[in-house]
Amino acid sequence: MRVFFAVAIAALIVAGAAPAAAQRGSAHRFKRDLDLRGPGLLEIDCAGGPVRGEAGQTRVLLPDCEIALGVVRDVELAFTGVLAFERPAGGGGSVFGAHAWENAWVSVEAGILRVRNPATRSYWSLGVRAGPRLPLAPAAHGLGVEGLLLAGRMITGPRAVQTRFVLSGGFEIDPADGDRGRPRAALANLDVESILGWRGLRLLGALDGTFHTTDEPNALTFVGGVTWAMPGLEISGLGLYGLSGGGDRYGALLRVEPKIHLW
Repeated sequence: MRVFFAVAIAALIVAGAAPAAAQRGSAHRFKRDLDLRGPGLLEIDCAGGPVRGEAGQTRVLLPDCEIALGVVRDVELAFTGVLAFERPAGGGGSVFGAHAWENAWVSVEAGILRVRNPATRSYWSLGVRAGPRLPLAPAAHGLGVEGLLLAGRMITGPRAVQTRFVLSGGFEIDPADGDRGRPRAALANLDVESILGWRGLRLLGALDGTFHTTDEPNALTFVGGVTWAMPGLEISGLGLYGLSGGGDRYGALLRVEPKIHLW
């Protein structure tokens, strides 16, 4: 049953959708946590909800997903993709009238180093994540590539509250966009997660920056929220706010992340 459930959801995410005149937006990636899944552990991290797009259009991300599978110790394979429905700014009709995939990312993440301090129950970690970007957006063609270097720090504070910081930086070269060439960008991100140790509650915060070297507008987005973690499942309420002219302006997302042991 677990295998059937996992395969069914994975098929839903990667299945092709008929492209429409939806604008290209930014995928909202919430996990760069260097907390790599163990071998055989499948995590399906999906978020959905309404956002206000870069051009003022109403968008519904349904879903914004990352599917990650631990392959061997400290190595995992992931698929990240977004299906967006939208209504143009000032337009009528249903928000579900137009829909399109955004370019997806298939990646391998590997942990390089983890240095623990048992006395303070803290550690430093280092990892890399890289892979091709697939041309699923309308008019996209050819493969792109994305790579990140990740540095993490976990500290244990008063009352056993654990806080994890992950700083990541890298590059993104998207598939060609029609006849406009390939968008290129530098990526910089800071993620913070505080594990409160009370009823499975966690606080999340992230600053996600995309700085283009081509004509596309830069994007700087803040994401914050609360997670309720329980065995085999995490549920989060998230809000996002765009701090620059590019990317989505604001929105609210519900995130659900089941964890399934395949072997």
